[in-house]
Amino acid sequence: MYAISINFLNRELKKAINSESLSDNELQEISARMKEKAKKDTKLIAIIMACVVAFILVIGCVSFAKEGHNDAILPTILAMIPGGAFMFGFTWLLQVGIVKFQFNAAVKKHYSKIYEQVKI
Repeated sequence: MYAISINFLNRELKKAINSESLSDNELQEISARMKEKAKKDTKLIAIIMACVVAFILVIGCVSFAKEGHNDAILPTILAMIPGGAFMFGFTWLLQVGIVKFQFNAAVKKHYSKIYEQVKI
C-alpha cells in the first residue's frame, strides 16, 4: 500500500507556542533544531531529485543512441526536466514547507518580539 507522507507541526509544540508557555531561549533552541532539520531535508530532497533528473537524461541518451535521430526524443526529455522540478517543489512543500509555514505563522502571532530571530 502506498501513501503520501505530509509533515505537520507537532501538536504539542503548536499548543505550547499558542499558549505562550515557552521561554524565548526554549523557542530559539527549538527553532535552531528545526532549521537544521529543514536544511538537511531540503538537501536530501535536492539530491534525490538530481538523481531523478540524471536518470531521465541517461534514459534519453540511451534512447537517442539506440534509435538514432528521432525528433520525439529530445522534446520528451526536455519536457521531463520541468516535471522533475515540479516534483522537487511539491515534495519540499509536503515534507518541509508546511511545517515551516505553520511554525513561522504561530511564532509571528504569539512571539512577535523575537520573530525575526526564530523564524525558519
